[in-house]
Amino acid sequence: MSKPSDAVDTVLTPAASVVSVERDTHQRGLRAALFVLWPALLAIPLFAANDYLVSLGVSFLINLILIASLNVLIGYCGQVSLGHSGFFGLGAYAAGILSAKLGVTAWAGLPVAS
Repeated sequence: MSKPSDAVDTVLTPAASVVSVERDTHQRGLRAALFVLWPALLAIPLFAANDYLVSLGVSFLINLILIASLNVLIGYCGQVSLGHSGFFGLGAYAAGILSAKLGVTAWAGLPVAS
């Protein structure tokens, strides 16, 4: 004897498979776009006209990493995190103090700031 839930499964299964195929196609296109975009963004310092554009690009990529981590935490998990902004600000403050007061280069100050 069939259960009422069997009838619902046969009705929803074709629609669920169409949504799954559309999602897979969208994810493949997104991966391809990121595969092209990331190397292009990483090559900006090699072709930038001046240091301002390099600085702007680095700030953009740092904020992109912060936004991506917040998207995982807030978007997928639904948790609100104020620690991200606190640690981000503390690291930036530490790197700024090391650079301004002690003359440490950005690459040497990076491990301390993170």
